[in-house]
Amino acid sequence: MLVSYAPSFIKSYLNSQSRNEQFALGFATSTYVPKEETFATVINAKSDNHNNIKITGLDASQNAIKMSDSLKSKVFLNSQEGRNVKVQVEQILNNNYTKNEDIIFNGLKI
Repeated sequence: MLVSYAPSFIKSYLNSQSRNEQFALGFATSTYVPKEETFATVINAKSDNHNNIKITGLDASQNAIKMSDSLKSKVFLNSQEGRNVKVQVEQILNNNYTKNEDIIFNGLKI
C-alpha cells in the first residue's frame, strides 16, 4: 500500500520480485515547533581506549534552550581553541588520541 505513495522512479525500480522483497518503505514523522524546540544529535559511543563517551550536538543558532551569550561562548566550539577540541574529540572517536588527560575548554570538561 505504501508503494502507491512512492514516486514513479521507485515504482519502476520495484518491477522485479527480488527487488520488491528487498525494499522497505515506511512513514515516520517528527513534530517540531520552531523557536520552542531544537533538534539535537546525541551520540553514545565507546572506543578501545575510552568507555561511555556521550556527545550532544546542538546548532549554535538554536534557541529552545535558553543560554546567555557568555554561556554560548563557552559551550559552542567556534573559536580556534574550539576547533582544536573538535580535532581531539575526533581523535578519541578514531582511537588516535594519545594523551591521557581530560579535554578542558573554557573551564568545562569535554
